[in-house]
Amino acid sequence: GMPISPIDTIKRAIIDAGFTIGELTARDGEIDDTGNETVVTRREKQERNKVLSDFNNGKLDALIVNGSASTGLSAHTDPKFKDQRERHMIVAQPAPDINVFMQILGRIMRFGQTKLPRYTILTTALSAERRFMTMLRGKLSSLNANTSAETESGITQGGLAENIFNSIGDDVVSEVMAANPELADLVHIELPDPD
Repeated sequence: GMPISPIDTIKRAIIDAGFTIGELTARDGEIDDTGNETVVTRREKQERNKVLSDFNNGKLDALIVNGSASTGLSAHTDPKFKDQRERHMIVAQPAPDINVFMQILGRIMRFGQTKLPRYTILTTALSAERRFMTMLRGKLSSLNANTSAETESGITQGGLAENIFNSIGDDVVSEVMAANPELADLVHIELPDPD
């Protein structure tokens, strides 16, 4: 059940729910895999400033963006924008580079805004994704400590991901590997001599 193009699947669901959406990506194609066949069509280039203006003035309910829109875009509740609805960013795939990730978050959190935005970061319970989210939380904590001398911020306090990299986790991994030496050998972990 994984879609070929998550962006197009998300856009279609938003439109089907009765909302309008614009796209700020560098994609030049769209994929429709809802029928019996997968149809690839050329996506018309949209003027970035027009799409952004339509969003900020209430003609569009939502924007879908990727890393190509991480800079130079203001989509916050600026007093001069007609649409003063609270902004809510849903992050489907956080950028692995913390600088790009923070730039994207900053598109709806800007100086002079009239309302604070909300953020939702989508994640699953898959181990690989939990590990990535733990690493992201660590990067956010480190970045916050560099700028404010505090490791916690509004983003990391909200339960982004529990820290699985700690002494308790180390002990659990050691016990699992000791009980399964063939697994330890398979992943090239040298176990201490039992004597």
